[in-house]
Amino acid sequence: MPADAAAVTLTAAAAVMPTLLSAQGMISVGIDVLRLTAAAAVALAVFLELALVSSALLARSAVLRGRSARADLLSTWVFSTVSGVFSAAHELVGQPDTRGVSTWQLDARSALAAAVRVAAPLVAAWLWHRILTGDRHSADSAPTRREARRHRLMLAVATAALDLQRTRQARPGSRAALRARRRLDRRHRSLLRHVPATDPRLSGQLTLWLTEVGRVHHLDAQLTSGTIPLRRIPGDTPGDSELDTADTAPPADGPSARLAVAVALVRHDDTVSGQDVAAAFTQRGWPATPRTGQRWLAKARTSLQGDMAPAATRPADVLATVVR
Repeated sequence: MPADAAAVTLTAAAAVMPTLLSAQGMISVGIDVLRLTAAAAVALAVFLELALVSSALLARSAVLRGRSARADLLSTWVFSTVSGVFSAAHELVGQPDTRGVSTWQLDARSALAAAVRVAAPLVAAWLWHRILTGDRHSADSAPTRREARRHRLMLAVATAALDLQRTRQARPGSRAALRARRRLDRRHRSLLRHVPATDPRLSGQLTLWLTEVGRVHHLDAQLTSGTIPLRRIPGDTPGDSELDTADTAPPADGPSARLAVAVALVRHDDTVSGQDVAAAFTQRGWPATPRTGQRWLAKARTSLQGDMAPAATRPADVLATVVR
């Protein structure tokens, strides 16, 4: 059994005792204090404990699926506290007197028993919280999550660079330009905290991001003039000429055609996946699965033999403007 699965199993088993203890205390409170029937007291205790278990399971499901689990995790802590407090009330309420009125009893025994009933579900919630923290770290270390974070940080750097370029053109030497420069520095440092500066792909990918984000200037001019081209101009970015050639080629399926498309995609973006290659094949009417795309992606990388490194590191206009 894997270590993480064993930890989840042991934590779930450890949570059984606080659950039973809290349920027993709430049932006693329902019968002795609230004067509920046994069936109603059991139903109330089961309802609160099921709400606690459901919140814990929903929080873990959200973490494993990459969604925010903050609300469900907060609900777990809230229901654990409510369960513990209601269970502890059984120890703090004394026996009814001759008139049937119950009063608080605050002796040492009852205080210690109440503390145990409150602490038990909170300890179980803390253990489950630690399980979710490990699951979140495991999910963050997945390749898809790493690439998503890498792309998000590069987009932030490219957007900050574009803002700096616009501010310098509109108000050179102003405080706004200084703030834009500082914002770019912060975004770049944040990128380097997650992507090593020695990564051989960093320079080429960042240049491509800066180039693509800088295209908005051309798009603005085209929207103003009322002319929007349906295709990009070949040669604007690395791999554009190959992609345009592949798009205009007749959709004849064959090894050479598939290799040409895969090579063009790799030259355009070194982080392309086998699923992207398969999607490009499917758009051209060629049957392909992600495994097929991965196979042709490997062939394309082998055929390039390092030729795309110089093309990927061509200086972009917006990069030259920013570092000037």
